[in-house]
Amino acid sequence: MDDYTLRFTLKQPNADFLWSVQDQRSQVIPHESVEVNGDLEQGPIIGAGPWIFEEWVPDQITRMRRNPEYFMQGLPYTDEFQRIIIPDVQTAQAAFRTGQVLNVAGNDQINRLLKQGVPDLQEVDAKLTGGAGGERLWYSPVKSPTNDLRVRQALGMIIDRDSLIQDVLFNNAWINAGVYVDSEDAVLPDAELRQHLKYDIQTAKQLLQAAGVTEGSWKPTMDGGIPSQTNRDTVDVYIAKLREVGIE
Repeated sequence: MDDYTLRFTLKQPNADFLWSVQDQRSQVIPHESVEVNGDLEQGPIIGAGPWIFEEWVPDQITRMRRNPEYFMQGLPYTDEFQRIIIPDVQTAQAAFRTGQVLNVAGNDQINRLLKQGVPDLQEVDAKLTGGAGGERLWYSPVKSPTNDLRVRQALGMIIDRDSLIQDVLFNNAWINAGVYVDSEDAVLPDAELRQHLKYDIQTAKQLLQAAGVTEGSWKPTMDGGIPSQTNRDTVDVYIAKLREVGIE
């Protein structure tokens, strides 16, 4: 053991531990930052990443400047970074067409629309290797019936991921375990991921029955998260699959 090694000792096996500690919302916070105001609602915000925080206006813009002491020499390439938040897709496309923003996140459908007004549009595909993007579902591990492993397994099996990718995400998505790794080479092979995340309605029904979840016995409430069109479409598809296994 040395000054650069951190060891975690758990009371019991926890398959979600690695996923939890690497999630982007699980930040390592210096206690000095919290002691300034007693919380972090008003900052101060510090870090050792490529950018130094400058300003955040909720639902409008985030500004950051280059960190001259970033550990990767020569990075980042630019002196300032601005992330403009435009919730409405059409407004975002208009801002891109008129040069108010330099790039816009999109999918095949959005890109086709943009090309009508920007013939020399350049497309760059970025394959995320962690949990920063994508659609995901959260279940309570302590409340019944999702505290039963069989129920959580069943709820995962009713997701037809290939159909979601094709019909909702316009083929701009891929199956991902959601754990950050150094490079795409370290990601589990697609065939192995598909084995763990397979679509199997019949087995899902058997697991639910074994867990005591019968038709009409459970009527969960779903929170769709950020109200984007993609999220709404994803939730609609999932609700239809829940109904197939007797859950309203």
